[in-house]
Amino acid sequence: LVYNLFWWSLFKNRQGNQGSAGKLIKKHSESRFDFMGFQECYNLGWVLGDAGLQDEYTLHQGPYGKCMAVHKATWSIKSSGHTIVAEDTYW
Repeated sequence: LVYNLFWWSLFKNRQGNQGSAGKLIKKHSESRFDFMGFQECYNLGWVLGDAGLQDEYTLHQGPYGKCMAVHKATWSIKSSGHTIVAEDTYW
């Protein structure tokens, strides 16, 4: 799963909109996602907490609003890190 949370709108302006992102993830994860990657994510525990899935995943809060969740029952993290491979620009 990849998901741009538009944090500024959904969480900063609307305080999570009653857990709408987490509820959407939960609705579509009957068969659990192995990996979830998020853009504009500044508190992954909040998002997966709203889904009730935080205990099933290893959560990694990266820099620049990047987050990753790895399903514990399927995968384990051996190491982690961060490398910039590209840069967004505004037109």
